[in-house]
Amino acid sequence: MERLLPKALLSVLPAVLQNCTAVPSPSPSPSPSLLSGASYNPNQPTNLGTTIRNLFKSTLTTRANEFVENICTNELAHATGLRANADSEFLEDMNNHKLEVAIIKDDCLDDLRREMDHLREEKLEEFKEDLDAMVESAEVNVREVSEAKNRAEMWASAERAVLAMGRTEPACQESRRAKSLPP
Repeated sequence: MERLLPKALLSVLPAVLQNCTAVPSPSPSPSPSLLSGASYNPNQPTNLGTTIRNLFKSTLTTRANEFVENICTNELAHATGLRANADSEFLEDMNNHKLEVAIIKDDCLDDLRREMDHLREEKLEEFKEDLDAMVESAEVNVREVSEAKNRAEMWASAERAVLAMGRTEPACQESRRAKSLPP
């Protein structure tokens, strides 16, 4: 406002001064725009200072009002433009942030998938090792049972052979039986 007022006065004052110094043409009824603040009576002498003051006051008031309205309109248009630009930038920033969040989310999900794949592979490997150990233990148990079965079958066949031969010597049979029993 401090910068605009001197410029406005420079553009308005020459026209006002020209209107003030111009001698009005004699007419029976003066124009209401020139003497709006003064009451004119053709029979009464007019005071030039009062007339100039009233003319200057009305002209300056009208021009100042137009000037202020023009400034307000320009400032409102400027503020509206700034607001539109700010809204546009805000929406653009918001869309950029949404895109960044989506990228971060996808990266986090990919990291989580990789970690879960790694854990699954690790647990699968542990399970395979445990299963291999169980199979090995079962194989050892099967071998032991098979060996025990073979010894039992050998003992049973030896016993059948002894029984088939007859029971001629009981002490001899007992010693054979003791030799055939598994340790």
